[in-house]
Amino acid sequence: MCILEKTMLIEQKQYEQIIKTFPRPCVDIMIIDEAARVFLMLRANEPAKGQWWFPGGRIHFGETRFETARRKLREEVALDITELVEVATFDLFFIANEINYHDVTILFKMIVSSPCEIRTDAQARDYGWFTKAQCQMLDLHPYILSNL
Repeated sequence: MCILEKTMLIEQKQYEQIIKTFPRPCVDIMIIDEAARVFLMLRANEPAKGQWWFPGGRIHFGETRFETARRKLREEVALDITELVEVATFDLFFIANEINYHDVTILFKMIVSSPCEIRTDAQARDYGWFTKAQCQMLDLHPYILSNL
């Protein structure tokens, strides 16, 4: 199995070696509607499989962090960027399938009008709009909770 990164093909073994050696540059997009609800997706893929998360993903070679955010919004939730604000950068660490992941994640924030039509891709097993009170009742990763 190969991982396709733009036009560069990476063999699975090589990709696993890269993950063991280097952090992965990523973006996440916190989408908030006018009712102050946050959009979260229940992840279908590792490394945070089964967790409620912001849309986002890896930065491809030759792609800026803003271009990545734009691409991930289109791919994962069928949205175009209105106004995107860079919030902060975080180091995230995961262990999944006996693989240690170190992601350097740039978090962006985007406000959308209510109601906002969202169409998710295969990255999400489920999704929803949540108030801060509802988020407190979910078993959220500390990174997600601390940025609401």
